[in-house]
Amino acid sequence: MEFKIVKPSMHYRQSYHNYLAELGNEERYPMPMDLDHRNFPGLLQTLNNYEQGVDLPHQRVPNTTLWMIHNNELIGVANIRHKLNRALTEAGGHIGIGIRPSYRKQGPEHI
Repeated sequence: MEFKIVKPSMHYRQSYHNYLAELGNEERYPMPMDLDHRNFPGLLQTLNNYEQGVDLPHQRVPNTTLWMIHNNELIGVANIRHKLNRALTEAGGHIGIGIRPSYRKQGPEHI
């Protein structure tokens, strides 16, 4: 069983869209899953900008988004905040994570 952690890339575009479709109306975690993905290259640029601390929305801090991949499918998303502001200190913290619904509650031995 092989897992890898990667930076977001065009290679996983379809898998990203499939992940979102699987989420349906479920609340999306972490925060980057709510970003507009219709312009996928634009999404990737936004994520890169956020990592560099560029064009951050109000109350956002620099952050890095990473994708967990298994069998060439995106199965999880992590967002690591480089620092905290007052709001994140109270709720949110340094790490946000989401797992694709079909991969939840299985444990690594079942994947």
